[in-house]
Amino acid sequence: MQPRIGEVLGKSFKDFYGNLERVLVANLVWSLSLIPVIGVLLVKGFSAGLFILPFLGISILLLGGSTGGVFYYMKRIVKGESVEYMDILREGKKYFKKSLVFLSIYGGVGFLTFLVVTGWRGSSFFLSFLQGIGIWAFLFFSLIGTYFFPLLINEDLGIWKIIKKATALTLDNFWFTLGICVVVLLLLVLSTIVVVGVFLFLIALVGIIQNNAYLSLKEGI
Repeated sequence: MQPRIGEVLGKSFKDFYGNLERVLVANLVWSLSLIPVIGVLLVKGFSAGLFILPFLGISILLLGGSTGGVFYYMKRIVKGESVEYMDILREGKKYFKKSLVFLSIYGGVGFLTFLVVTGWRGSSFFLSFLQGIGIWAFLFFSLIGTYFFPLLINEDLGIWKIIKKATALTLDNFWFTLGICVVVLLLLVLSTIVVVGVFLFLIALVGIIQNNAYLSLKEGI
C-alpha cells in the first residue's frame, strides 16, 4: 500500500521540530560549504565574473562531502537512532564522490533551467531544442532526485543503479513522489526568498522529508 503524503510530511515536520537543535547545527555545518562563493560575492558582488569560478569549485567540492553527510545524519534522526555531529564529516567522506556526481547533475540541470527561466531565445533549432531539454531534465531529475541521496546512504549503490532504482520508485509511486517533490521545491523557493532559510533548515529539512519518503516506500514494499 502506497504511503500517504500527509503522514510522511507530518512525521517529517515532527522529526524536524523534535530534533531542532541537532537539525539546525547540521544545516549550519552544511552551510559552511557555501562560504567561499558567498564571500566572493559579498566582496566583489556579481561583477566578480570569471574570478568566482575557483571559489565556486571549492564550494562544490565541500558540498560533495557535506551533503552526503547531512543526509546520513538525517536518516539516523528519522529512524530514531543515536547520532553525533562528527558523523556528518565521517560519513561525508564516504559518500563524497557519488554526492559530487549527483550535485553535478543538479548543477547541469539547473544551468539549463536557468537558460529557460531567463528567457534565452534564438531563432536556431538548437537553442529551442536546448530549452526543451532543460524543461524536461528539470522535471525528470526533480522527481527521481527525491530518492538519489536516500538510496545512496541507505543502500550505497552505484550511480547508475541509483538512477535506475530512483526512476523505478518514481514511476511506481508517481503521485506520491510528485507530492513530495512539490513540497521540496516550495521549500527551495521559500528558503531562497527568505535567504536565511538556506542556512538554517533547507538541506536538513529536505533530507528528513526525502529519507522519510524513501523509508515509507521501503517498509511498504
